[in-house]
Amino acid sequence: MSSTISEIARGAAVNSFGLAIRAVTTPLLYILLTRLYGQVPLGTFLVAYSLLEVAGALGTSGFVDGGILYASRHSHSSEEAPRLYSAVRSLVVLTLVTSSAMLVLVWFGAPWVALRFYPEYDGLGSVLQILAFTLPFESLTRLATAFPKAQLRMGPEVLVLHFVAPVLTMIFAVVFYMLGWSTPGISAAFSLTYVFTLVYAIFLLRNWIDYRQLWKRQPMESAYGEILIFVIPQGLNQTFGRFISSMDVIMLGALGASPAQVAFYGLGAQIVKNVRQVKMVFSGSYGPVIARYYHEGRFAELRETLTVVSRWSIALGIPVIFFVSFFRSELLRAFDSGFTEDPTFMLLLLINPFLSCAFGMSGNVLVMSGFSRWNLLNSLLAGGLNFLFNCLLIPSFGLIGAAAATALSGTIVSVLQVMEARNLVGVRVPWRAILPWMGVGMLLFLWPFWVFGVSSNFMLKLMVCALLLWVYGWVYYRGSCKR
Repeated sequence: MSSTISEIARGAAVNSFGLAIRAVTTPLLYILLTRLYGQVPLGTFLVAYSLLEVAGALGTSGFVDGGILYASRHSHSSEEAPRLYSAVRSLVVLTLVTSSAMLVLVWFGAPWVALRFYPEYDGLGSVLQILAFTLPFESLTRLATAFPKAQLRMGPEVLVLHFVAPVLTMIFAVVFYMLGWSTPGISAAFSLTYVFTLVYAIFLLRNWIDYRQLWKRQPMESAYGEILIFVIPQGLNQTFGRFISSMDVIMLGALGASPAQVAFYGLGAQIVKNVRQVKMVFSGSYGPVIARYYHEGRFAELRETLTVVSRWSIALGIPVIFFVSFFRSELLRAFDSGFTEDPTFMLLLLINPFLSCAFGMSGNVLVMSGFSRWNLLNSLLAGGLNFLFNCLLIPSFGLIGAAAATALSGTIVSVLQVMEARNLVGVRVPWRAILPWMGVGMLLFLWPFWVFGVSSNFMLKLMVCALLLWVYGWVYYRGSCKR
């Protein structure tokens, strides 16, 4: 048991390093894009990128989760090697076919979508068409970096997706800017990046998979049927989940917000999405353990490890959420000094990362235990409600309405996942592990919001933040020593 916790911790440490890299490279990328191309082209790109994220989820996410699930089940024994290679072959073929089909669909549908819903966004159709070429390359890149995670090897994903991809995108963005391209230059930079990341990911994967064995004809049947039973509902679930998380940006543009407003809101949403990576630090290394324990019927160990990982997630998530909410104005002005509007919408958007850090492991338990169809039902319900909330709230409340709609739908999904994990898998929320950190977080981090305004002295806020984070770190260290 302790060895498994140590393996999860090592994987989480690598993911933490990846989170630190992403916390630097992602803001640098969007700061560069804003400074080079301007608010209006970036706003147009963010609408296109949000639309493509939904299409990409259909061609990527279900297969990536399937890769982790089946590799976790069959990669720990030489006797399971034929099943492993059969599953990998099937996943590669299905991913390539699905993502290519989505590319064709986006290519022919983009002009109609741009003309019908975004007439004020010049060039959106061509931006979407260029961006569509990321689909097969990004899908296969993410699949290739997912397979090593079955053995808790997080390094390839961190290296390829969190470092190489954003650095290449920045380089290509500068090149296309110098060539005089506008918004299409941003899309072309993203598309070209994933061509190179796929080549690099395949090169790294050779240490984990024997390519000669992979494509050798096997006497056993293909795993298409078994995989599709899991992948189809999970892919649809992730598609609706991505649609829910991107719906605010998509519908702001469709309901009359200007490209500059979408850029302001979209960059704030990107900052908040990075906060959600805190939970991914731990769920990324814990997911394969869930799949293995559930497959082997080790439910007591599953519950015990869930308690430990949930405590880590909320303990790290609370100070990060505080930092982003406390410096929300300063963070947005780092992208563009012209962003002087009220960023209160970010406080509402941060509700979902908080719930994800506290209770989000329940969703991972459902997926990695094979109950992807229940997650799909959750996403269908939340997606419908989110669409309704956006239609009702955006016309009256603008950016605040979009953020409120996202927060409401995310809360509904979190509640459903907690209930289903308890009833289907027998896993309950480890309240004793997470409530103490919620209490410490409220005592330390709530009062500054009543003392300091948005325009308060930056250096004073920074010193107060540093002091509070030091106290929190000391409390966490003392609590860890006692355990």
